[in-house]
Amino acid sequence: MQSTDAVPAFDLRISVEGTEPEIWRRLQLPETVTVPEFHRVLQAAFGWENRHLYGIRCTDLRGERRVIVGPDEAADDIDAEPASRVALFELLDA
Repeated sequence: MQSTDAVPAFDLRISVEGTEPEIWRRLQLPETVTVPEFHRVLQAAFGWENRHLYGIRCTDLRGERRVIVGPDEAADDIDAEPASRVALFELLDA
């Protein structure tokens, strides 16, 4: 018997800017996924090897500008929020 409990989730279409033909992936993720978990999913989806720092510059749902960086140790060096403390639902409207 299948469960009827739905998990709030994001249905994302992510593309690599400047590619021809366009390179993109569709990801369905629970809204509670953290930024580091999202980063790991992106790495796997595109076949990347996790060799660089990562960051997000955005305006969150409250209208506040945010700079979020991972791994967490790198955030202090550039006055940013550690990625592990941020979940996608803070940044995107499900």
